[in-house]
Amino acid sequence: MSATKQREGFCFTDATTGRVMSEQYPENWSGLQYPDWRSELLVYLRDGCDPSHYLKVHDVEFDLHFFFDDHDFADDPVGMIGLALFDEGEAAAIAELVKAYAAALGPGSKMPDVRTVNWQPVAEAAQKAYTLILKGGEPTFR
Repeated sequence: MSATKQREGFCFTDATTGRVMSEQYPENWSGLQYPDWRSELLVYLRDGCDPSHYLKVHDVEFDLHFFFDDHDFADDPVGMIGLALFDEGEAAAIAELVKAYAAALGPGSKMPDVRTVNWQPVAEAAQKAYTLILKGGEPTFR
């Protein structure tokens, strides 16, 4: 593979143009078992950098499902190395984000009123993780 060649991800139809687009992964993602998870992770992290993102219950619920239910980012970020993360530094950044979420939400399984939660530490942890993980490249669309 040349340095400019990319792995192809999922395809979708652009709702505005009707054009079929495909996601292209950077070559350095070829060693990841689930590059699509990494792509999705970048979206969640990017959105999470903005504290106002957390003022919508719907968005917070999606975040929680992504990090705590759908993948092992919350339970075993180190175990995600080779699956969707490259190294222990990325795993540590995700662990810090998960810790920030847990602190913001508090004990128990009931969702607090998201308007009363201090989301700034979560947004800051998301920003740190996003900045670090983005260094590994991001998908493009064509």
